[in-house]
Amino acid sequence: MQFQGYVRKDGRVGVRNTVLVLAVCDCGEPAARQMAEGIPGAVSVTHYHGCIALEVVPTIVGVCINPNIHGVVLVVMGCEGQRPEPIAEQVAKSGKPVHIINIQEIGNTRRAIARGRAVVTAMAQDAAAERRQAFDITKLAVGVKCGGS
Repeated sequence: MQFQGYVRKDGRVGVRNTVLVLAVCDCGEPAARQMAEGIPGAVSVTHYHGCIALEVVPTIVGVCINPNIHGVVLVVMGCEGQRPEPIAEQVAKSGKPVHIINIQEIGNTRRAIARGRAVVTAMAQDAAAERRQAFDITKLAVGVKCGGS
């Protein structure tokens, strides 16, 4: 039995080819949402557990390296207690393209959104150029959500 998917540089296979725009702190969420808005294949996600709190870094990295993700744009305000580079480095080890948009370093939110949209658009175009291939079902990883927790 086979399925159609996208092979990742780390050998895993995804069934989607999404560009992830991830606000690593909740105050970056509006900008992240606008960076992904209207770009086919892009989705914005945020969490509400602090400014790159060390406890959530493994979860952030895990979401970013999911085989359904083509590439990642990390959106930061620039005032977080932890730097985003260690997250980006872990994501890059998986072979995915990763880019940091630091709103304060860029100077203002409008410019950061414009720069982010350019990066997201380029990643989405690269993702759209990839073609699905046939893979044995043993390469398929399925996640489930427990509704009882």
